[in-house]
Amino acid sequence: MKKMIFFASFFGVLTSLLGQSVLAATFKAMTFNAWLLPSILGVSQDLDLRRNKMPAEFAASGADVIALQEAWTKDDQDFLIREMSALGYPYSARVGTGSSWYYKLGRGLIGNGLLIVSKYEIRNDDKIFVYSRYTRKDEYFAAKGVQHVQVNLPELGWVDFYNTHLGAIYFDHDANDWISEHVESNDHQGREMAQFVQDTRTSDVQVILGDLNLHPQAWDRELGGFSPKEQMPLYSFFIGGTDSRESGWVDTFHEMNPSFSDHFTYDGDRNDYALQKSEKAEPKIFCDYVMVNRDQTKISIVDSKMVFDQPFVTDEGQSYYLSDHFGVMTTFQTQLE
Repeated sequence: MKKMIFFASFFGVLTSLLGQSVLAATFKAMTFNAWLLPSILGVSQDLDLRRNKMPAEFAASGADVIALQEAWTKDDQDFLIREMSALGYPYSARVGTGSSWYYKLGRGLIGNGLLIVSKYEIRNDDKIFVYSRYTRKDEYFAAKGVQHVQVNLPELGWVDFYNTHLGAIYFDHDANDWISEHVESNDHQGREMAQFVQDTRTSDVQVILGDLNLHPQAWDRELGGFSPKEQMPLYSFFIGGTDSRESGWVDTFHEMNPSFSDHFTYDGDRNDYALQKSEKAEPKIFCDYVMVNRDQTKISIVDSKMVFDQPFVTDEGQSYYLSDHFGVMTTFQTQLE
């Protein structure tokens, strides 16, 4: 009799655990600035070496939905789509600028560089918004914007995903500060992006991924570093500070890793690729994000971490990173009813 009770109890616990594992599905969303700028237009080092390594490493990460920035050329996008499809990511989405006038006089000539690959079905409605302003002069040739797709996730159904790349900003070493005009244009782009999300969302859950060229903390000229007390206005706007609309978004990485001073996705101290753009190193920043809207109850954050933040070594002994940026990947879990 005791044996029957034991096995019945064990079977009940096992069934409960199995049932929970089915109901509490997880998915992983990753953002990565691939830095695949054609040599004729920029200074991307070891482009072929890095690009050829990416598909296997992307697949090995276990990410379900991957948002890429700076996959500029059609050839590079075709390569990544083809290789990722063979590795279990049969769905992809890319769109043009959506505005033919952007190509006049070279404006937005190299496109937006945005690409999404996924293990799960994508519904791509060709929705993209091109930002009305650009930051640095060299950004004139990039049609930076935000891409919107829907992904059919297990247990959740169709979920809104946004892939974006905000304009880069320069640091003025003489003034010991970021160039204010660049910061203002970046801020303007970010608010345009938030409005685009507001206008196009179709589901309860919105996941926003991308390189925002935005560190959470404001720069303190007197301190010569980032302020431990003050946030950038755009960051506060995103996460629901005093300047936010509605309930804001959750910065998933810093939700799980609260310190702003220990993690940087653009880090010249660790990654030589992030040093080669100027004679003087710019401040290292955290600028690559996975965010989710706060006013939803269908998913929770399980984990968030930086990825591809360790160097690879070729057979000949050459050390290299996948990009001048590190990526960020967040694991979400569906909330049990």
